[in-house]
Amino acid sequence: MTLSRRELARLLGRSAAVWAAWWAHGCTSIGWRDAPSVSAQQAVDERLDRTLADPATRESSKALGRAYLESYGGSRDELRREIAWAMDRVATRTKPSDDLFRRAVHADFAEGEMVETSGWLLSHTEARFSALVALAE
Repeated sequence: MTLSRRELARLLGRSAAVWAAWWAHGCTSIGWRDAPSVSAQQAVDERLDRTLADPATRESSKALGRAYLESYGGSRDELRREIAWAMDRVATRTKPSDDLFRRAVHADFAEGEMVETSGWLLSHTEARFSALVALAE
């Protein structure tokens, strides 16, 4: 079972004290989620390798990633896991040939899972991936 931040806030009744305490302790996800699939983790790594190999994409992703890290933080392992979970979430709804990263980004936007970074409105998956690129070098 996986809860988004929005679902957790709804369950907690948006109690500011509980929500702030939960977030202040660095909790970014609920602990009972299963580990992301190996195929999703490999897809994240492959996309990271492709992004790092392209200088233009790498530099723009790094700039957005640094801004995201300044505001939200996160370790390489946490970011990689969150991206893989996002890809797993859409994997059951897509054909194997679909780009799971792209589908995860679309799902984020459809579910309102967005963050503003350096004036850009990004899906959480895009922002986390940019942060992962920034941490990769």
